[in-house]
Amino acid sequence: MFSNFDASWKELAAIVFAVIGSAAAVVTGDQTFGDLSTSDWLVIAGGVLGSGALVSFVSKVQAAKAIVAGLGAVVASLTAATVDSSAISTNEWLVAAGLGLGAFLAVYNVNGESTPA
Repeated sequence: MFSNFDASWKELAAIVFAVIGSAAAVVTGDQTFGDLSTSDWLVIAGGVLGSGALVSFVSKVQAAKAIVAGLGAVVASLTAATVDSSAISTNEWLVAAGLGLGAFLAVYNVNGESTPA
């Protein structure tokens, strides 16, 4: 799966800056990472997934498109689940898992070949 992986320092730096930028948008004042809520962590994850920093990895690693699609669906579902409260129920976890698996399978065939994108 990772046999074609050859990341340059620019690609790794793009991901690090995406994480820092997403965290900077959420962390305010004297807040520490321990003070962040579930909703804040989901916003950071969504920022990294949507930033485009993972594009180079997606193109180099087999099945990476499917993994990013699945993670994106899970993060979007859980972000919506935390709108009314920061607690995520078992049903919301099951819905997120189902959406993530569906998105993964929609992009990656069961035969192990990626669909053309």
